[in-house]
Amino acid sequence: MGVIMTSGKRHSIPARLIFLVLLAVSLTGHFRQTLQAAEPGRTLLVKFPRPFHLEQIWTFREFESVSPPCPGIVFWTGTDYEAGTRRLAITGERLLSEAGLQKLLTTGVKEKDPGLYYQGEAPARDLEFQKLDLDGDGKQEVLLTGRGGAGGTSLLQVFKISEKKVTRLFTDSSRFGFWIFDETGDGSYEIANPGFAWTAGPDDQMQPSEFKVYTFKEGTYQLQRSISAASLDQLLQQKKRNARTPFSRLQSVSIINYYQ
Repeated sequence: MGVIMTSGKRHSIPARLIFLVLLAVSLTGHFRQTLQAAEPGRTLLVKFPRPFHLEQIWTFREFESVSPPCPGIVFWTGTDYEAGTRRLAITGERLLSEAGLQKLLTTGVKEKDPGLYYQGEAPARDLEFQKLDLDGDGKQEVLLTGRGGAGGTSLLQVFKISEKKVTRLFTDSSRFGFWIFDETGDGSYEIANPGFAWTAGPDDQMQPSEFKVYTFKEGTYQLQRSISAASLDQLLQQKKRNARTPFSRLQSVSIINYYQ
């Protein structure tokens, strides 16, 4: 059984197979995220790494109906104007307050603190999060998608979350989005990246010519093989009737604050 996520018309499949335009448009239905307006954006004067402008904060919790909800994992993004880049950081929800972030960035992480789990580059714009069990272990990974550059390059990062750390399993970019599917039906999903190579399709529209297929192995995603667009299309056609919905309804995403 498998599922395909695609942003290319040539590889589109019936709606019942969970059609998802990764890295380009918002999710629909109960997967659509709702932005909650908050106070205007502000600059946090931190000593590490440099002052940055806080933009958006997300929190991921299990079982939102629990009152009060259990602490979650917080993803937050900001702009480092001095370096001309955007930064992504992941912390525990206990450090969501400005004072908590200030303490974290200036004094470091103590043994029993939730801690700064991850810090790295953030996609340029149109950020979205999805949750999907990619490796078949029963726990959902977090997919951070976005677009960047003048041509709207598609960006994808995949994170594995545990109580004490966040590990980045995959990061890459492409012109056409990403295809995510279960090739063997074992519950572990492959990621196919069409990259930037293209060929002229109907009406001279650009379409992918070759995909690099990544498989989850030894705790991360590793390049397995290259495959032509036609071969991948044929492979996915064989799986249409057995597709399943990968998203768990017992877990959800809520956006705590949205800064503009």
